[in-house]
Amino acid sequence: MTKKNIYAFILSLLMVILFSTASSAALTWWEVGVPYRVKIFTMGMCNDELYAGTWGRGVYKLSSRDSMWHELNDGLTDNEVRALSVRGDEVFIGTWGGGIFKLRSGEDRWTNISKGLRNNNILSMAVSGADVYAGTWGGGVYRLASGSEEWVKNSEGLTNKNINALVSSNGSLYAGTDEGVFILKQDSKKWEYINLGLVVNCITADNEGTIYVGTRNGIYKMALDDDGWKQKSRGLRDKFILSIQVSKKGSIFVGTNSGVFKFKRGDRFFKVLNQGLTNTNIQSLHIGNVKIKRNRYEETIFAGTSVGVYKTKVEDNKIIGKMEEWSQIKTGLTKTIVRSLTINERDIYAGTSKGVFKLAGGLGNWQESNNGLTNLEIEALSANSGDIYAGTWGGGIFVLKKDSLKWEKIASPKKYIWALTSSGSDIYVGAWGGIYKGNVSDLSYWVPINYNLDDVSIHTITTTGGDIYIGTDKGVFKLQKGSNEWVNYKDGFSKSDDLNIYDIVSNDEDIFAATAHGIYILRAGEDKFQVIDKGYSNSNTYALVSSGGNIFAGTWRGVFRFDNDKKRWHEVDSGLSKNTSIMVLLESGGDLYAGTYGEGVFAGSLPPVIVTNGGEDFSTDKKEILIEGSCYPYIMSVKVNGSTDGVIYSPGSTTWSYKATLVSALTRFVVTNVNELGNESGSSEITITYLGK
Repeated sequence: MTKKNIYAFILSLLMVILFSTASSAALTWWEVGVPYRVKIFTMGMCNDELYAGTWGRGVYKLSSRDSMWHELNDGLTDNEVRALSVRGDEVFIGTWGGGIFKLRSGEDRWTNISKGLRNNNILSMAVSGADVYAGTWGGGVYRLASGSEEWVKNSEGLTNKNINALVSSNGSLYAGTDEGVFILKQDSKKWEYINLGLVVNCITADNEGTIYVGTRNGIYKMALDDDGWKQKSRGLRDKFILSIQVSKKGSIFVGTNSGVFKFKRGDRFFKVLNQGLTNTNIQSLHIGNVKIKRNRYEETIFAGTSVGVYKTKVEDNKIIGKMEEWSQIKTGLTKTIVRSLTINERDIYAGTSKGVFKLAGGLGNWQESNNGLTNLEIEALSANSGDIYAGTWGGGIFVLKKDSLKWEKIASPKKYIWALTSSGSDIYVGAWGGIYKGNVSDLSYWVPINYNLDDVSIHTITTTGGDIYIGTDKGVFKLQKGSNEWVNYKDGFSKSDDLNIYDIVSNDEDIFAATAHGIYILRAGEDKFQVIDKGYSNSNTYALVSSGGNIFAGTWRGVFRFDNDKKRWHEVDSGLSKNTSIMVLLESGGDLYAGTYGEGVFAGSLPPVIVTNGGEDFSTDKKEILIEGSCYPYIMSVKVNGSTDGVIYSPGSTTWSYKATLVSALTRFVVTNVNELGNESGSSEITITYLGK
């Protein structure tokens, strides 16, 4: 159990009743760890490493050394990156308002090289020969000649100065603008207009010099010997083109808000290529050669979405009919079993089969935190007054003290630890063979509190109101405050192996227990558990958590929420893959965290609460009405029907309001959270019936 900050705790008490009545509330999960949940606007490869420019998070590099994303923002004064280009071992990025920066491969600090620019809003970049070109918003094109340190304006002939895209082909430079395409021929100083009266979003060229442009109305192409543009959009379900790339063999890849489409030679129309994508909002595409073995490369296409980067093979000719499948590029938590989670202030710690990982501030990249650990099989984590305790399977207990960078091994009652929790200054340890109590003031001494326990293995511990509940391989036991004798609750379990309890959580005075065949409840004042399986389609449950008056269950196939009023479960798996196996759940400050079997950590914010009329639908004869509500303080903004217009809310606040105008007999209002990464993470709704004329 982790300490909540005081105002989140008070707010959660306020919400107990409100959340339990908000039957229309929705919960959406997002993956924790950048660049998962950030918009990827531009990408490029330099010396076998992928660089990704993001909106608001700067640049991340996918290292070929450890296959992990690394934040690369030292020296940047603007983190809104819209353009990226590579010249040899130099990487150039264009930002929205901060100008242009350069970094040499192998270095870790950017240098601002904006001298000569009169417009710092960079939309596009390209390398032609040894020169670098930058397209701006409203300022035309600038050129940085080889060996020069100053940009020179190169816009003569341009009748539109919004340069959305640039590409070099056969010595010429092409610019996509709000009024079509312009060409700057080799050795020419003046741009020429190529008739295409459409807004051009993106532009690329194949090895034969054919130019492809993506517009708001599909794709157009023009070969060197053509006398005009030809449309090539057959089969596209979405013709608002955001990105376009062409492979070495001439396959065309198109990125849209509806996903990726592919056209290869011999095809009659574009085919959708979305298998494996959990997000189809494609912001950018990039094709590059990825080293898979020594001196062996594979042409790979990367898709930058609004939630991170995916990749797949460009061509697959070995298996006839095999459809390419995207896979998300993850961080250091890839292929690990996340067994425990805890939060210290806002830092998240994950205990895994490969040690401890830390996500500072809940944002950025996961970083290993294993210095000093001699056993990496982490079964349990607990935070207490800034210190982190880790229980291992075979190595006892370690502590990472506040402001320390190294774990210290401390005296442990047992080598094999399953559970840890804190209550005030007390630490409780559940082990293979019993339960023990220690105090943070003296970590060398542990008191066994096994009393009448019959040699059981302790899987989970929870404390509530001074009472201690433990889940064992022989059922649930309770040690009441002031007592020295455990009471065994084993009646009501329908199968004998259900006495093997995976997790326990309390909600008010009710106790919930997770087993291999479902979830059981011990209601206040009763002495017998009973199963609660209405709406529950997955009985293999490993994790439970109480949040805002709700009980959430993590199962072998996703997450469920218990509706206490209707006494039934509801799936809350939006944003999770179909077969995500949840090993641990944690709540802090209104956010839920789910540790998985091999898929890292996901998070989801509880939806905002509608206070008006208790969140229930109602009727009124008033044309205008004030809708009010509450939310957790870590939310960045609140939207009503997809917009922040008219919403009164300040980040850090716990209340919001919205002045609604009723425009029809029935008006539905959907209130949505927006988290720190800009993602909509939870919503509630209310319908108001207008009775007036």
